[in-house]
Amino acid sequence: MIDALLAGFGTVLQFPTFLFLVAGVVLGLVVGALPGLTATMGMIILLPLTFGMTPINAIQLLMGVFVGGITGGSVTAIAINIPGTPASAPTVLDGYPLTQQGRAGEAISVMYITSMMGGVAGALACIAVAPVLAEFALRFGPPEIFALSVMGLSLVISLSAQSILKGLAAGILGMILSLVGVDPMSSYARFTFGNVNLEGGLAYAPVIIGLFGLTEVFFALERFVTHGRAAFTPQKIGGLGGPLLAALRDINGLWPTFFRSSIVGIIIGALPGLGADIAAWLGYDLEKKFAKHPEEFGKGSLQGMTGCEVANNSEAGGALIPALTFGVPGDPQTAIIIAALMLQGLRPGPLLFAEHGDLVWATFAGLIVSQLVTLVLGLLSVHAILRIISQPFYVLYPPIAVFCVVGTFAIQNSHFDVWVMLVAAVAGYFLKKFGYPLVPVVLAFLLTPMIESELRRGLLLHRGNFLAFFGRPVFDVIVVLTALAFATSVWMLRRIPMGLPGVETE
Repeated sequence: MIDALLAGFGTVLQFPTFLFLVAGVVLGLVVGALPGLTATMGMIILLPLTFGMTPINAIQLLMGVFVGGITGGSVTAIAINIPGTPASAPTVLDGYPLTQQGRAGEAISVMYITSMMGGVAGALACIAVAPVLAEFALRFGPPEIFALSVMGLSLVISLSAQSILKGLAAGILGMILSLVGVDPMSSYARFTFGNVNLEGGLAYAPVIIGLFGLTEVFFALERFVTHGRAAFTPQKIGGLGGPLLAALRDINGLWPTFFRSSIVGIIIGALPGLGADIAAWLGYDLEKKFAKHPEEFGKGSLQGMTGCEVANNSEAGGALIPALTFGVPGDPQTAIIIAALMLQGLRPGPLLFAEHGDLVWATFAGLIVSQLVTLVLGLLSVHAILRIISQPFYVLYPPIAVFCVVGTFAIQNSHFDVWVMLVAAVAGYFLKKFGYPLVPVVLAFLLTPMIESELRRGLLLHRGNFLAFFGRPVFDVIVVLTALAFATSVWMLRRIPMGLPGVETE
């Protein structure tokens, strides 16, 4: 195994393979940092271009975009309170408060280092336990995936400590929005009101860009109208060494967080269909439960930020486990990698390891090298990022609004998506104005389609008998864990009667 991995590193570091990997990382960092443009979109754009490449060069290019895109989305989440990708949405909760405290360089440095650590941990897990963990993931049927999704939705409780009722109301709103479109089982249109644009449902990207992006622009405009230019305080800029040294000191106390969140990300990645965004939320919630000072979450907690960053980056390695071993994608990005392999005439599965072992081990090595390249390029850009966000916000927010609109339109070339984003932004403004948290809206909007489809599939398999779900060992374990998570959340609320302001994104 070690010899094969070393051979994979030798392949990746050769010219021009390494050049393709670096180009992918750079593109991923840029695409991930722009609101509305995700790593998935960047990979889809490049997919047709890989047809004329060798399989190894094609996979390394896509791998670079995959890794760089997930990490790049956290830069804007920390710097300007706008997550570049859905996976970086929970980073906003503690990353942006650190920027408001003048610690943007330190927060971004911690993010890059811990992201690299999580990504490498995921890659090592992929190398070590691919066949075993992939086989376990394939045992998950509709009842197990339904139970796991419900467990994720229970996060609404623990992320809504300021007001449980308002948090539940926000979660119900997200569930209702997710039901718009064609029924996945009967193909009947629901809540479309005769509008053909709604038959495909509300896209996730316009909703999250509107709620987390343009909503913040509206609040900035309100502050500017109310207080004038005095409401905007530029960030202080120091040298690169200061934030980096501070970050290295901070990481010494974050090792338990790293181990817990790595396990979360790897497991979620290996379970088909969940993805880095769910891994990030679970990582954040888990750290809040283990924190000695949970009241600091939402106010600039490095532990909270690290929890979601390690989880969403280690998910990449976990997602490759079922993708390469059995051809089952763990997330949309690995689905694109599978498509790229098929374009090359290769089919992921056990035979891929036997017949094209050099490609498999080069893919494992490329995942590790991509993380290291992302770290180096990211740290070198910290000072440039600080210079950008040091500009007065009344100068910075107009182009941010333009990026929100253009990025939303570019995803599907849809004017309707832009209107959805604008409506979501207006709704987000009033929700925050009246104290309703936005995080439960997004979380419920993301998880409800999975809960609905897997529940109905499970009921079809068991002839409508929900009680037949019980007695399946994995399902029972997840139910018990969900109950424990709910009980822990209630206990946490009693410990912190004032709640967690981290549910806000301001």
